[in-house]
Amino acid sequence: MNQDTQLKGFVRRDMFFVVAFFCLALGFAAGVITGTMYSPPKAAMPGGMPPQGMPGGMPPSMPPQGAQQQSQGGLSAAERAKLLELEQAVGKNPKNIEAQNQLGHFYFDHGMPKEAIAAYQASLALKAEQPDIWTDLGVMYREVTEYQKALQAFDKAISQNPRHEIARFNRGIVLVFDLDRKEDGLKNWRELLALNPNAKAPNGAPLGKLIDEVEKQ
Repeated sequence: MNQDTQLKGFVRRDMFFVVAFFCLALGFAAGVITGTMYSPPKAAMPGGMPPQGMPGGMPPSMPPQGAQQQSQGGLSAAERAKLLELEQAVGKNPKNIEAQNQLGHFYFDHGMPKEAIAAYQASLALKAEQPDIWTDLGVMYREVTEYQKALQAFDKAISQNPRHEIARFNRGIVLVFDLDRKEDGLKNWRELLALNPNAKAPNGAPLGKLIDEVEKQ
């Protein structure tokens, strides 16, 4: 899969930060964003198996992906059945890495970041060499405002796969919008551009253009 296809295919868990950033970029252009990411109700995002990618857009006032997901108490009957199936699979074989990951992904996608963190940690304890899972773990840490742990998780993903574009992009989100380290975040995104000069958001907006918008703030 080439880089452009990979970037345009980012539609699952790791798209959360990208979407949030792109909304902010749209807001910057309109002059309506203050320069920091708003702190919405915490909830879910995606995982580390299929290709991950760059942003689409939604209004800055719209809650992020996780906030639109149901809490555990609000799961449908089918979702509760699926959760039970995943939990039973892990219970029967706690050393099943794939089962741990699938359980983590379910929690991720249904607004349960603390549970997702536990599942991903269990998976990584069995097999540390999983850059996608480290990336998803970082996303979940950011959801519970553990920003330094989020950075550490993204760094781990990048150390295992230096070309992991979503880990690099999400790392920049935390630096710029959560830790007020704008220059560090921009440097992070420029490094991503150096890896893939054609990096684009799903709507086709070049990453360089998004960087320019943040630099103006």
